[in-house]
Amino acid sequence: MTQPARAIRKFNPGTGQSDAELVRQFVVREKELEVALDILRSNIDAPCCQNTLVVAPRGAGKTMLLARIAAELRANDAFSQYLLPVRFMEESFEAYDIGEFWLEALFHLALEVESSAPDLATELRQSHQELCDHWRPDLATQALATLLDAADQLDRRLVLLVENLADLCRDVDDDFGWALRGVLQTEPRLMLLSSATTRFQELDDASEPFFELFRFVYLKPLDSAACLRLWQTVSGNVASEQAIRPLEIFTGGSPRLLVMVAEFAGHRSLPQLMDELVTLIDHHTEYFRGHLERLPKGEKRVYVAIIDLWQPSSTGEIAQRARMDVRTTSTCIGRLVGRGMVSLRGSGSRKRYVATERLYSIYYKLRRERDEATVVRNLIRFMVAFYSRDELIAMSEDFVRGAWESTAVSKGIAGVLADEPVFVDVFESGLLPPLKKAVREGRFEEALTTCERALSGPPLPPVIMWRVLWAKAVCFDAVGDYDGEVALYDDFLQRYGARSPAEDDALPPQIVVIWAWGNKGAILGRLGKTDDAVATLRELLRTWGDCKLAEAQEHLALAHLNLGVGLEELGDIQSAVDAYEAVDRRFADASDSRIQYWVATALVNLGAVLSEERDQWPRAIRTYDDAIARFGNVDHSDLQRSVAMALFNRGVAYEHLGDQQSAMASWSEVVKRSAGFSNAGTISVVVNAKLAKANGLARAGSYGDAHAELGRIVHEFGRLEEDGVRALLGRALVARCAVELDLGRPADALETCATLERGFADLRDERFVWYARFHAARAHFALGDIEQGRAAFDLAYQAFTPTGRAVHQLGLLVFESFLAGVPARVLADTLSSADDRALAAIPVLVALLQEAGEDVRAPEEFFEVAADVRASWHKHRVPPVLHQTPRGASATE
Repeated sequence: MTQPARAIRKFNPGTGQSDAELVRQFVVREKELEVALDILRSNIDAPCCQNTLVVAPRGAGKTMLLARIAAELRANDAFSQYLLPVRFMEESFEAYDIGEFWLEALFHLALEVESSAPDLATELRQSHQELCDHWRPDLATQALATLLDAADQLDRRLVLLVENLADLCRDVDDDFGWALRGVLQTEPRLMLLSSATTRFQELDDASEPFFELFRFVYLKPLDSAACLRLWQTVSGNVASEQAIRPLEIFTGGSPRLLVMVAEFAGHRSLPQLMDELVTLIDHHTEYFRGHLERLPKGEKRVYVAIIDLWQPSSTGEIAQRARMDVRTTSTCIGRLVGRGMVSLRGSGSRKRYVATERLYSIYYKLRRERDEATVVRNLIRFMVAFYSRDELIAMSEDFVRGAWESTAVSKGIAGVLADEPVFVDVFESGLLPPLKKAVREGRFEEALTTCERALSGPPLPPVIMWRVLWAKAVCFDAVGDYDGEVALYDDFLQRYGARSPAEDDALPPQIVVIWAWGNKGAILGRLGKTDDAVATLRELLRTWGDCKLAEAQEHLALAHLNLGVGLEELGDIQSAVDAYEAVDRRFADASDSRIQYWVATALVNLGAVLSEERDQWPRAIRTYDDAIARFGNVDHSDLQRSVAMALFNRGVAYEHLGDQQSAMASWSEVVKRSAGFSNAGTISVVVNAKLAKANGLARAGSYGDAHAELGRIVHEFGRLEEDGVRALLGRALVARCAVELDLGRPADALETCATLERGFADLRDERFVWYARFHAARAHFALGDIEQGRAAFDLAYQAFTPTGRAVHQLGLLVFESFLAGVPARVLADTLSSADDRALAAIPVLVALLQEAGEDVRAPEEFFEVAADVRASWHKHRVPPVLHQTPRGASATE
């Protein structure tokens, strides 16, 4: 379920925000808040106050925690009667000595009491101004006295909230620390609550002023549960701890980075988000670049070496990569650790250093070496496959590849010429008949030459000009020159887009303009320029959406539908829902079969969008029921394909709800209703429905019935040659291999694997070879033939393509090979034999090497995933999924 997202500050929480808003947004660090408040509570009556230092790297939530504490001190009566927060700005640029520090405290105290004690605030501002006007260092005592006098007037102790204490202390004079310590240890009216990016060296040095002055509160990286709470607060998307785990690994549990990710996510699902992480980094390039540019030259050089190494590295390794001497490198590393930008791992001779914020390494790799993006992408694929298999299967891409394919261009010109006899005479006037004939016969290059000659000659009457441009658009579409087609529409719309109807025009110009706008939007979508496509379709509907001409309704209905597809692709789910509902609302009563098809397709798409939210599954089922009831008895092949898709998707929704009986009934109805239709689109849905039934039977443990159903699919449709249907038949054979293994018939599974590889290796989808060899290896292991199993494993790995599902299956095959007795070292050698494939299997490779007892060095992210892989190996085997669930129709015709 999606809740309204809340905009959480990444850099300046508390600035310009109410206390109530801060409290609402504070959803992590509750334990640390209680610890800090307990310390402050003990200071209320203490003769000497405890001072507190919050320690955490940048982005861990220190500023948010201090702002939240200040809000609690103001709002909670248990504190507000005794303590008053005085919150300094995050960077105290104007405090260079102890006197100026007290001046800053006066300034911020005046701001704090502005509303509660306006007279005192005025007095404090005047005192502050007078001290500034006559400032000299010996007035520090007077500034402190003014501050303490204000505390007495307020009858409250002052809590000084000062951030970045280490930076402050390095920018002030040598006496600052001792002077501050002296006041804090003797004056109970003041206490310090500060923050630092690290436990800097001076805190543990007995010769330094801050030695044993503070109680420490450490902010550790967020765990999965905390990441989940913050994610849901910012994005409004509900997810599971299992699904949030990839983001925890990539952000290192950093609240700031997680907020960035969540804000970017919008309405995207977690698997989509992981695939688009590169775009996220691009959106925040300035944030990453700013951290580098603020560093001194030497530290920047060392930091770049650390993020380029991308794994915990020794000082020597960093020095070699930075091309600097070890002593200078060590000094720079110490400073970077002090800044909180680098973290220490290990101790003694095993000290290793790594960038604190993990996305920096990925950012740098993507910017410097494009090939390194392959590593990142493959890791993301693996994590999505390992942690989000169900979401990945539900988001199958098989049903969105043709989202913007449309026949409206070619069908439009043929329809107008056929339906408007008045134009026959015009075309027969000399120019249009041969052009029309060339287009009809597919002689597109000849037709384009004719169009260019006509357009470059004397000015043409508008009605002929439209026909020529229209023919040219059809030719561009046919030869695949989509950029030329878009330019043509732009030129046409610039000429005639605002033109009023003329009484002597045989063709109403509104129709042609609507047609041009709609097709421009469709072509932009086909080119992948989804933002431009959506903007074009919105402009069309804003300007011409109320057109009542009957000839325009098909184009307008298609524009609404294509708008919905584009908005869905952009992740604007609610607007996509509105667009699909607009198709139904505006064109529900249309009698034209083509418009009815757009309405039916919109309802199927609407149901598919709703199905992506758990709490919307019942509404999705009602939407499918509506489409089935309204169009189920219409004898039209395209409409029946939509009805078949509605029935299939309804079954998927019932399955999500746990109603397996209704799901099976819905899939059976697909087969029953579609018996009389032979088009490839409807047959594809029928095969999918049969696959779904087989999958449901297998899940219920009815492997024999599942095997029989899969056999019927191969028998009934095995002779069809369409690639789409053949791909589904290949999937049926893949499923049959798995079921035969579940039935304890590995010899039969080997025969099916041979049939699969022999009969479907020619399809574009190379995964069928992988599937055949994957199950063949499993069958050999089931037969106890370890040597044949090892050989089959090697052959399978040669066919391995690093897609998300295949990566998961590779992990399963490695697991079964390992259980069968193949040594972990042997499996690891096979995986590392091919660099292009090994990149996708690095976490599995790391897990194997660890099982073999070897010392492995790799980025920390891989170790975290490998640990989860090994845990799953030792827990249980994950059964394979028989089929991928097709999504609702999302391609315009």
